[in-house]
Parts: sequence; C-alpha cells; structure tokens
Amino acid sequence: DFSQKPDPVILAMSKAVVPEQPKERSWSQKLLCGVSVLSTIFTTFGYAVSRYALNIDLFEKLIQQNNVAAISTIRSGVLFIMFGVALTSLIHELAHHVSAKVHNMKIGFGVPLPSLEIGTFGNITPLRSFPPSRSALFDFALSGPLVSIVVSLVFLIMGISLTIDTPTELISSLATVPVAVMKSNFLVGFLVSIT
Repeated sequence: DFSQKPDPVILAMSKAVVPEQPKERSWSQKLLCGVSVLSTIFTTFGYAVSRYALNIDLFEKLIQQNNVAAISTIRSGVLFIMFGVALTSLIHELAHHVSAKVHNMKIGFGVPLPSLEIGTFGNITPLRSFPPSRSALFDFALSGPLVSIVVSLVFLIMGISLTIDTPTELISSLATVPVAVMKSNFLVGFLVSIT
C-alpha cells in the first residue's frame, strides 16, 4: 500500500559517524579528487580513441595515405564520444541531485572514477545529510541509474538508426564497437539483434 508513510531508515553505526561536510576534506582528499577527475578525462579519451583504433580501414588511410581528412574525422569523433560519455554521467548526477532536492537531502558533487574499459565507472556522490526515510534513500539511489539507462538507450537507438542506411564508404570512417561487446549486455544485444 503506497498511501502509508514508510518506516524510517535505520543505520547501524557508531555515534561518531556523521555525513561528510565539504570543509572537512583535507588537502590530500581534495588532491585525490583532482587526480580522479584528470584520470577520468584521460581514460575517457583513451576509450574514445580505442573506438577508432578498431577501425582498420580508417587507420590504413591515416598511415599509408597520410590522409588529413582521416585525422580530422578521428579528432571530431573522439571529442563527440568523450562528450557523450561526459553528458551521460552529468545527467546521471543531475538525477541524483534532483532526487535529493525532492527528499530534502544534502549531497555533494560527485567525484568521477576512471575506467579503462568505458572511460568512467561513474561517480561517488557524498551524502551531506542522512536520508529521511528508506523510500527517500531508494529514490535517491535509483534515480541516477534509471535516467542513465534511458539516456543510453536513446543514444544507442539514435546511433543505430543513423548508421542503418549509411553508405559503406562512410562506415569505414566511423568509430567501431565490436558486436561481441554490444551483445554482452542483454538489453543492448536484444536491440542490436532486432535491427
């Protein structure tokens, strides 16, 4: 029954534990956050470049023919992929912030975590106050991933629909994602198989 007020959240911890406040961060913690941001930018760049490194035709044009257009294609494509990863992560964090605002929770800015596989694992978002109820905590925790799934599916469907009727000459200059990677995810694999 959704009309009843949910039970309060019970957290078993020491009395000394309180949510972290921004002024409590030491210089070493702030430095570590900065290193994490820079590392995430670097790994996202590496992820974007690796999507083009898998395109053998494009790299043959680049190396054998010294094709300047190939360099321009790679540069703009890498920036586009990095922007897409960053935008998805930003929208994810904004969903957490909106949910926190709705439930009167205080949170800090997320610190990105680098990943060699996809550029970023996401963010660690510090709680600045305890959630008022279990449902508030649940809503807060679920808001970011749900919005990320929707945004990712929109990007995926847009990408598939834009490349379905693309001429072969043009496909040879696009970023490459192996089908095995796409099919390793159940939902994405299903969408790829029906298109």
